[in-house]
Amino acid sequence: MNKKGNIQTLMPIVMALVLVTILMGSGLMILGQMKDNMYLATSTSVANETGGYLNSTGYTLAASLTERNFVSPSITEILNATDNTVVGAGNYTLIGNVLYNATATVWPTIKVTYSYTYDADTAETNATGSVVTAIGSLAKDWIPILIVVTAAGLVIFILLRSFGSKKR
Repeated sequence: MNKKGNIQTLMPIVMALVLVTILMGSGLMILGQMKDNMYLATSTSVANETGGYLNSTGYTLAASLTERNFVSPSITEILNATDNTVVGAGNYTLIGNVLYNATATVWPTIKVTYSYTYDADTAETNATGSVVTAIGSLAKDWIPILIVVTAAGLVIFILLRSFGSKKR
């Protein structure tokens, strides 16, 4: 019996499984990149953000922690939260998305009003994200099962061909 012939008959199955895995992985990477390019640059503002402070450690603007690609923040107004008096622009500096105190005076509670730009979700990014998630879970759940079943099938096939069909 030709054992090399047994393995060669299995190669198309193995190659098909490898090809499907490569195509699925490549498709997920392409969809992920497409999604990153579909966000919509959007300008918005926050009025009287509470929980802020002005001291030497710096206060990070809250929207910068939650918005995708938070850029170009601009302070409109800062109020002392205790008595709602305006904190003058010379009393603070904005570096990136962090407010720093520029004087010796400390304001333990402030309200910050500012504008900024961020990348907003669109119907396209949501749809692409859903497809990536669905295919990703399909691949994560089913590819290992297919590999195990194929490997088990290969072993059974080889065993049957080796021991099951002896010619006399």
